[in-house]
Amino acid sequence: MNMLRVRPLSAVILTAWVIMMGLLVKREYFTAEPLWRLGAALPDTGTVEWWSGIYIGSEKIGYAYTHRTSQGDTLFRVVGTQLLRLTTLGQAQVINVRSEATLNPDLSLRSFSFAMSTDDAASSLTAPSRRRSPTGTSFEVQGGVDGNRLKIGVRQGGDTERRERIITISGPIYIDAGLDLLLGRGGFEVGEELSVPTFDPATLGTVTAEIRVAALDTIDLHGQRIPAYRLETEYFGFTVHVWVDEEGNELRGEVPLGMVTMTTVRESREQALNEGWDPSTTLDLVNLAAIPTGIMKIEGARQADSMKVRLSGIDPGEFDLTFGRQELIEQIVVIKKEDMGKLEDYHLPNSDRANRYYLKSTPFIQSENSFITRRARQIRGRNPGARDFAEELVHWVYNYLEKVPTAGVPSALEVLRRRAGDCNEHTVLFTALARAAGLPSLMNAGVVYLDGRFYYHAWPSVWLGQWVAVDPTFDQFPADATHISFVRGGLDRQVELMKIIGRLSIDVVNYHPLPEELIP
Repeated sequence: MNMLRVRPLSAVILTAWVIMMGLLVKREYFTAEPLWRLGAALPDTGTVEWWSGIYIGSEKIGYAYTHRTSQGDTLFRVVGTQLLRLTTLGQAQVINVRSEATLNPDLSLRSFSFAMSTDDAASSLTAPSRRRSPTGTSFEVQGGVDGNRLKIGVRQGGDTERRERIITISGPIYIDAGLDLLLGRGGFEVGEELSVPTFDPATLGTVTAEIRVAALDTIDLHGQRIPAYRLETEYFGFTVHVWVDEEGNELRGEVPLGMVTMTTVRESREQALNEGWDPSTTLDLVNLAAIPTGIMKIEGARQADSMKVRLSGIDPGEFDLTFGRQELIEQIVVIKKEDMGKLEDYHLPNSDRANRYYLKSTPFIQSENSFITRRARQIRGRNPGARDFAEELVHWVYNYLEKVPTAGVPSALEVLRRRAGDCNEHTVLFTALARAAGLPSLMNAGVVYLDGRFYYHAWPSVWLGQWVAVDPTFDQFPADATHISFVRGGLDRQVELMKIIGRLSIDVVNYHPLPEELIP
């Protein structure tokens, strides 16, 4: 396999894994319901701290540390730190996460901060890296409650100012700094359930979590058999399992991720920092998540103008697989590359009110930022045509960005400054520049064929009288027919791919053009 050709494909799986790790490890979410309905008492005052090791399968990839303290008689402060060390195609990705929250006496949120940074260089496993490489990323969110509003400020990369966002809330909100803090401080009742609307600072998205006290189990913890309540939380269509003792202290957590299970295990500080690390083993997430095909392989995939595949192992009805150029017929997905002769051309900016949503600026697609709009004007030049601009933009983004694996939260403005990234970075920058020029654009996440396997991938689509898939990572206008789109939208939608990783199988039924030796 040509590893350089695979490198641009790792962003989707890396980003989704990072977000999923957040569900189990940091779990910094906010809810408008009192979580202590499952417990009886407020937390004791004083200082509490604990450490956990983070594992994928049997391989240790990081640690988590949480510290809670009371501040006088009125406030609580909760601080969390995590370090994760991942590998993509032989390149180390060190991810540092730090979160902090100040809580009122009733545990409602007063203020919070969340920061995540990545480094592509070898980094210390015993402390977060203070040096960030040119291809590393950083993402910071700060906020607080003001009446019925949650005020949020976002800063990424080289931003000198925070971008503000306000979320309207219906009442006090609460932070889940770990189920051990907020669930069951007075005893658990098996079968009790709670529906929790949550906010995720990593994606700035919302999701409803369904929490249930599933059973009283006995687990093994460092050679000891310990009774523990199993709490099950439904996120994005799959289940997070957490085991806690009678006082609500978290002992173990698991997220089944198809081919492997991600686990957190309560450890001492010494164990978390210094035990279990094996530098000779490297778990490569991209290759681990790749999907082998059946008997038929695709020759000349980048030139494919049609493809028919059979999906198995998943329920295709869970996804909108009929969109634009692709159609779901029972278990079969048919993709036909767009006919260039039928693409509509028009003068930019697009004035169709139906496309306003696909021109919007967002915290990660900063299409109204002056740096983005200025660069879009430069690329567009004096040509007002939508079709010519779309094609030129594909080539420009392809040539502008260095192809490197990147874990983290991609931002168009930061990508424009760093000039490097993966398929997510190519896609978010393209989408922001397209919208800045008045060209409706959206982001796809799914899979693409390469060297005998399908890899998870991201690419944009643009409106030219119909949605046209393009791929600035591969320098394609339109994109070849081996792209299968499962979800469309931002990072909060990409997480949905996690429920099919390790389960999805794809058999190629046929494709066109066939190589001469396969033509009857």
